[in-house]
Amino acid sequence: MPVGYPTPLPATNGTAIASLCCAVGAWLICPIIPAIVALVLANKAEAEIATAGGFQRGQDLTRIARILAWIHLALAGVALVIAVLFGIAVVMSNN
Repeated sequence: MPVGYPTPLPATNGTAIASLCCAVGAWLICPIIPAIVALVLANKAEAEIATAGGFQRGQDLTRIARILAWIHLALAGVALVIAVLFGIAVVMSNN
């Protein structure tokens, strides 16, 4: 490349941004569905970034989205188990 020409910066992958938005949205709006969508989008974004040949970035965004989504799903699962056990305890105490 001749001297004096600016090198283009790699663009941030839009799907990676969307996956992070869904992961954060899972914490703020709706518990389960956005977390699952975030995981799907994170996988798609990583595939797009890998095939972009260095012209896209956003792997850190997908990693953060996955972490947030999995933690959220784990906590939702624990809350569901607690709710079921509480429901069983209430039914058993009424007998």
